[in-house]
Amino acid sequence: MGAACKTGGDKYGIMNYREAGVTASVYYNAMIRHLLRYWDGQDVDESGCLHLAHAMSCCAILIDCAEKGVLIDDRPVNGNVDSVLNRMTKEVK
Repeated sequence: MGAACKTGGDKYGIMNYREAGVTASVYYNAMIRHLLRYWDGQDVDESGCLHLAHAMSCCAILIDCAEKGVLIDDRPVNGNVDSVLNRMTKEVK
């Protein structure tokens, strides 16, 4: 995770997200992309870091920004994801 954070810091500036703030959906989407690539059999991305490390970094940044009060929380209100996941699980079974 440290290597993934360093890669992001080199690219965007160390802890730039604390000043600029972040939008939850941007980091959620990045997490999903890295998790999907991992699930597709890709362990390492083009920077040489593990996809799972990038996903962990995204989680850490979201937590940090929420704690610092600079998170733009654009998650859907009461998205009801549990009922969607339950339906999908039943369909798969």
